[in-house]
Amino acid sequence: MNMAGGMGRASTLLRRIVVEAHKGRYVSLFTATRRGLGGIFPLAFSDEAANQLEALKRNPHEAGLYKQVCKTLGFLEVNPRHPSLKTHEYSSLAGQNGEKVWEAYAQNKTPGAYRVFFHYGPDVVKRGSRIAIITIVAITSHP
Repeated sequence: MNMAGGMGRASTLLRRIVVEAHKGRYVSLFTATRRGLGGIFPLAFSDEAANQLEALKRNPHEAGLYKQVCKTLGFLEVNPRHPSLKTHEYSSLAGQNGEKVWEAYAQNKTPGAYRVFFHYGPDVVKRGSRIAIITIVAITSHP
């Protein structure tokens, strides 16, 4: 499978991330295609991040921003180092257990541009296999 085919599949399945994330569950959309794409990270959302995403979704004036954030979440799940995310450590914040927090761009060159803040973990074990999780901590405009 080529990478373009994988990203198309990621975009199609991205809507399920939002629905499942609000239920506070770990989301693994690409279990069936994991071997084909490689490097897939299920997403988990903090209560704050889930609320922020839901607020964007419900505001019709923020439809474009919501779409940009969803695209960012899709890239994070498939490849957290995707060049368009401009991922870097955000040292002013720490995870609940002291994890390093990272920042990914949902927007660029925009006043108050939106960012997605995340950390790696906690990993889960499913059927004897360790699955690396990305926890979305916050979805907000750049501080």
